[in-house]
Amino acid sequence: MDQMGVTGNIELAHQFNAHSDEPPITVHAVRKWLMGESLPTQARLQVLADWAGVSAAWLRFGEAGHGRAGSGEPGSPEKREEQLLFSDYLLLDLQQKKVVRELVAILLRSQQQGHR
Repeated sequence: MDQMGVTGNIELAHQFNAHSDEPPITVHAVRKWLMGESLPTQARLQVLADWAGVSAAWLRFGEAGHGRAGSGEPGSPEKREEQLLFSDYLLLDLQQKKVVRELVAILLRSQQQGHR
């Protein structure tokens, strides 16, 4: 969400509502989306996808073609860990998010080099 300039649930709800023609969402709805307790409607998912620059299929299913699929099944410990990590990430300031993105890029490059 760093690329969207969002730092938390309240800001995400506010920014989403600014990008959407759909009825406004609440902070509670955002929390439920991020915790995996509910999914946005297809129309709202498309707004999120357009805003984030990814496909709606990737957001909903972790489409493998984007190389960013989650590692766990819904409700699994792995998926829960990913959700907690993402929730924590949203609490970081912009500079800290940039550091995280740089670290992830380094790790991905290292992983790709290991598969050659």
